[in-house]
Amino acid sequence: ANPDVLMAPAGAGSYEEGSEATVSAYSPQTYDMYVYVFTDWDGDVADEYSLTTTVYMDADKTVVANYQQMEEVTTAKSQGYWKNRAGLMELTLDDAEALNDVEPWLDYFDETDLATFKSQVKTYLTPKAKDPMQKKLGMQLLTASLNVLHGYLDPTRDVWYDVDMDGVYDPAAETFNIGTVILNGIAAWSSGVDQAYYKDLLDWINSNELLYIVY
Repeated sequence: ANPDVLMAPAGAGSYEEGSEATVSAYSPQTYDMYVYVFTDWDGDVADEYSLTTTVYMDADKTVVANYQQMEEVTTAKSQGYWKNRAGLMELTLDDAEALNDVEPWLDYFDETDLATFKSQVKTYLTPKAKDPMQKKLGMQLLTASLNVLHGYLDPTRDVWYDVDMDGVYDPAAETFNIGTVILNGIAAWSSGVDQAYYKDLLDWINSNELLYIVY
């Protein structure tokens, strides 16, 4: 169900019989504090998942562009914790205790001395990282954990990550639950499998304004 106020696709009109009409959807669009991202077409189009496609005109035809409603929220990039920069150093021993509850990944932070804890964060994972990619993934995991801890990321929410950067929401391949990404990233940090993949995904989650999916 798309709001009538969204911009109608371009391409409506009269065409010669046997010709091809080009139709284009607009994505993303914003209305009433929500973002709408194109998903697919209803109707006789050449490619139902392409923003711009064609319609073979052998009869009168109607096509409809479908959109997924998204909630745009300001996230870690502008107000949360990011890597080892200034905001991250505003840590407390409560942070250390909370981080150490994430077993077995963060069970070595000092919970008794704030200066030691901050020093451990600054050189995060240096003593334990087996390789640079493990350290980079660990930094993103620490950042995400702190952003969740302080309310800048909601681990229960699903988010759209435009994997192929085409502006089209693909539910099967581009829906990511933030909490699941963090848990899978911790598993990757420990196992060595898919570390670069989860480092890049968490980097994006930590450093961008996100589009949360509204179901």
